[in-house]
Amino acid sequence: MDLFDRKLINELQFDFPLCVKPFAEIGRRLGLGEKKVLERVSFLEKEKVIRYIGPLFKMSAMGFESTLAAMSVPEEDLERVAGIISNMDCVSHNYLRDDPEFNLWFTLTVPRGTVKEKLEEIKSLTGMEKVLDLRNEGMLKLDTRIRL
Repeated sequence: MDLFDRKLINELQFDFPLCVKPFAEIGRRLGLGEKKVLERVSFLEKEKVIRYIGPLFKMSAMGFESTLAAMSVPEEDLERVAGIISNMDCVSHNYLRDDPEFNLWFTLTVPRGTVKEKLEEIKSLTGMEKVLDLRNEGMLKLDTRIRL
């Protein structure tokens, strides 16, 4: 990662412009064109230096609630069940964990008061019975931006 990449990442984390062409504005600030900025962002995403560019909303203020769910899925059903869950609009993350009992984990965001109902629907769609609802009891938010 060169000096330009570090400056670019700082712009993305701390001073992302809210305008029609944000990458053109970042390019202007860094002395390069929009195309070069987009190329570097694409490269940094492929290299897994950048994971996500976009807004983060406080969903509870918008009438939604979230939960972390863990599901017990037999090895032979993992691909099918993960596909069903990954294609649901209310699921933002779906991943495998090396756990002997609960191996498929996902985050679910739904209208307030409907988590249990949605988990029952997921059980029905997947045919899986063992699902844990691991809702948080409080919010702890850390600022994970790192100035480079």
